[in-house]
Amino acid sequence: MTSTCTYGGFCVKNELMNYYVKGDTLIDTLTYGIVYKKQQGSLFWNAGGNNFGCEGNYASIDANPSYFIRSFDKQMYIRLPQDTVEQLLYNFDLAVGDTLPLSYTNYAMDIIVSAIDSIYTAHGYRKRFTLSGNTWSTYLLEGIGHSRGLVEQLKSVPLCTYTLTCFGLNDTAYYPALGSTCEVAIGIYESTKLYPLSVYPNPTSTGINFDYAEDLQNAKLKLVNLVGVAVYPEISQQKGKLYIQPNSLSPGIYFYEFTATGAEKKLGKLIIN
Repeated sequence: MTSTCTYGGFCVKNELMNYYVKGDTLIDTLTYGIVYKKQQGSLFWNAGGNNFGCEGNYASIDANPSYFIRSFDKQMYIRLPQDTVEQLLYNFDLAVGDTLPLSYTNYAMDIIVSAIDSIYTAHGYRKRFTLSGNTWSTYLLEGIGHSRGLVEQLKSVPLCTYTLTCFGLNDTAYYPALGSTCEVAIGIYESTKLYPLSVYPNPTSTGINFDYAEDLQNAKLKLVNLVGVAVYPEISQQKGKLYIQPNSLSPGIYFYEFTATGAEKKLGKLIIN
């Protein structure tokens, strides 16, 4: 995905981002793919005078899930981490002349399917629906999203533009053309070094060790649940080691974020039995 947004008329943010599925989870007896996001971008001031801090580059990889998504019978459903119910994301059971239903990405009632063809993927051909009416997106793409994004609105968003630049499965791109991976290498703009981090045992029902280089300073560990709430404030620390005793945690999936001065941030998943 690429996007350009303006703030206050003069601060412009250009961004390149990946949505990617990493594992799945069970919520209310339904299995969802866990969708994360990573992004890199730049801010610049499109006017004279004080830029009010609108400058510089940034990059980040979200430690917590952005969305949970599942497919069933030619429909896709989305559930936000803070929500207790899911919403329709897309309905791909459409014919020429059909009106798109209201959904998470569509609040217009006059977007029409005007033609249907197909694109090829590793899982066979998928339908491509040409759209007309109150939409800035040219195509609805079966099992993928639309030509402006995955969770972005089908109708234009004030002060922002979005474009789906690549859809891939594993290490191959399939839309808009066959090619190499869609994976975006996120740059680390700070001066950092790569250090190994060993996390074991995982899965576990007992203690979890986080072993790292002894020369790292200010090592910190954050543990959150599926909705991004910190769940383990007390962490035992020794030189080169952090230790968690998960007796107070319910069985399930959790996410950790390990940081230290001058080191690359480490993100990962823990499974508590």
